[in-house]
Amino acid sequence: MDVRIGSFNMHGFKNGSPMLQSLCEECDIIFAQEHWLLPANLNLFSSFSPNFNGFAISGCCDVVEYTERGGRPYGGVGVLWKLGSSLQCSVIGFDDLHRCMAVKLVGLQYTIVCVNVYFPTFSNTDYYEEEILNCFAFIDSIFSEHIDDNVRFAII
Repeated sequence: MDVRIGSFNMHGFKNGSPMLQSLCEECDIIFAQEHWLLPANLNLFSSFSPNFNGFAISGCCDVVEYTERGGRPYGGVGVLWKLGSSLQCSVIGFDDLHRCMAVKLVGLQYTIVCVNVYFPTFSNTDYYEEEILNCFAFIDSIFSEHIDDNVRFAII
């Protein structure tokens, strides 16, 4: 069975929706970064297509901080998987800063654990270092938890 996997930085849900729709016509699994949705609007992603299940997390972990800071929402990652295929997709975790999400894909000749990551933009600051180290720590923890499961890994 061939599985078509896509990945897309949406640069905002409204901006990226046309391309996401195109990917729904071409792919079985779609990983998205930077949907910019607030927690109250995540259903827009998860119910994007009647032919897909979905799960997303908001990059705005602290809505109070976001409200005080102002500006547009930021970040966020998600996954859509096609209904009715023999492929099963399950979310197995996400990091504290909501930059990474791990999913397990079962139903192929082998199992794949994919980590969808929205890496931070480089800056020479302690905050950047904290964010990048958090991403790597999450990836390492997922890898360590599943190393004995005879799975293949992908960082997206």
